[in-house]
Amino acid sequence: MRFVTKYNLFPRVQFRKFAKLLQNQPELLVRHAHGPEWSEWFFVLDIVDDSCLVLWPAQAQMLTNAASSANELPHGYYVPAEDINASHATNLFVPMLDVSKWQAMSVAWYAPLRQAAEYPGKCNQWGVRAFATGTALPLLKVCASHAFFTLDLAFLKDLADDQKINYPDGAGLFDVLWALVKKVLRPINDKDALNIILKRAVRQKRSRGPLGEMMLEMNDSFQALTKADQEVFKEEVQSQKNRAAETKKFLEAYRSKRAKVFPAPNPDPPKKKAKKSDAPAPARLKVPANEELSQKDLKPLTPANTFIWISRGSRQWCCRYPPAKPEYYAWSVYGSERNAALEALKSLWSTHIEHGCGPCLIDGLFEPGAAETLF
Repeated sequence: MRFVTKYNLFPRVQFRKFAKLLQNQPELLVRHAHGPEWSEWFFVLDIVDDSCLVLWPAQAQMLTNAASSANELPHGYYVPAEDINASHATNLFVPMLDVSKWQAMSVAWYAPLRQAAEYPGKCNQWGVRAFATGTALPLLKVCASHAFFTLDLAFLKDLADDQKINYPDGAGLFDVLWALVKKVLRPINDKDALNIILKRAVRQKRSRGPLGEMMLEMNDSFQALTKADQEVFKEEVQSQKNRAAETKKFLEAYRSKRAKVFPAPNPDPPKKKAKKSDAPAPARLKVPANEELSQKDLKPLTPANTFIWISRGSRQWCCRYPPAKPEYYAWSVYGSERNAALEALKSLWSTHIEHGCGPCLIDGLFEPGAAETLF
């Protein structure tokens, strides 16, 4: 039996490797079709060769006496099963041959302090637990609602081909994403599709980070590397440049589409008298010019119900957009205390925009043309 051409009995094993959909996605539980029924829920530990998932069963625990439905656990949480024999799982290495036979559910990881605040007296033992925040949905729908995370163009084209989703010849990242989101989440209007893809625009802008920026500016240090390290460095720098070029094209296509879906208002609209019921426009904010910023300076500049603070002992700025975990911005990484503070502010406002809660109110926080300025 031959296994080398796409016309054999098992083409997807050879040419369709979609387990990458779940790479580095700790906030998803998954289950697969097991005969006429669905398997139990699993945590994804790893993927092998982009085609096989390494799973571990998730054990459900209830916080109240409310009955659990087949699709969700609204009053409980999931923890890794202590013993494989305690579950119904028969195989922890499961190939993903058909994405339509997989479901996913969103979870949020809560530390003990958050659990005590959300469910006082309900959690008897300390531990970090995965609380269900959604219902069971087809895996592709969950991924599409997140604009397919940061999966690359080549993978998305393979996925679109497998799902028989058409996209233009020579399509870039935006066109392929647009085709996938519109088809997988149909019926969906253009405005909602653009707001979903905005999540990807923000991630694309933030994905390079300080390390990528640093690598593109290390020309002076290049000669100090060995020849072998220089080759590795060249490949990584080229990869960063390619990613930056792809992001630029993606944002240009996004702006063009958004301009068509959200047409600009008339530049000279007729003036009308303001009504008492008309809500005033949100006040614009500005970061103080002083080099050393305090928590008192920055707290009024953050989105509602978010947190920002400074840790002078560890020399870093910290921020948190609930329910996400805190993020830390070391002064040494960003060059100065002020730069680290601005990065923390950018993170809070980027998440605010990504959640569809409104535009950034701080003048000049993001560079002109950045994804965050497109909302």
